[in-house]
Amino acid sequence: ADYVIVGAGSAGCVLARRLAEGGASVILLEAGGMDSLPEIQEPRAWPGLQGSAVDWQYKTLPQTQTLGRVHAWARGKVLGGSGSINAMAHHRGHPSVYDAWQRDFGVRGWSFRELLPYFKRLETFALGASAYHGADGPIYVDVPRGELLHPVARQFVEAGAAAG
Repeated sequence: ADYVIVGAGSAGCVLARRLAEGGASVILLEAGGMDSLPEIQEPRAWPGLQGSAVDWQYKTLPQTQTLGRVHAWARGKVLGGSGSINAMAHHRGHPSVYDAWQRDFGVRGWSFRELLPYFKRLETFALGASAYHGADGPIYVDVPRGELLHPVARQFVEAGAAAG
């Protein structure tokens, strides 16, 4: 093989696909099994996957911001990786975090502005292409809306808007 990729989570799968589309031969290794558990197929069942056989069951170091508590750090041990055990939640990260990598640590080429084209290329956004979202990538990204938006989520968004 031209490449061996360890981890068949979202990133590993997309990377393997891109390399294969370019004509490379790729071996994609995953420590976990197939994503065939019924709980994986039903996004609302994700809490039952935390701490299960498809979770690496990592723990954080004691966190000073939470009075020294140690927290579960769910990471998927299954085809699809963590996306398979976290209700398929997609989170790109705040632009200021990427910009801080470059500003504070000298990591060149990783500012949000420089990464944005890759983020856009990665996704097919349900609401269509925009300045911040792509329309023809391998990962489908939807936004719960209408009757699919949970009442607690709606109240959370309304509270944030009311707080400015």
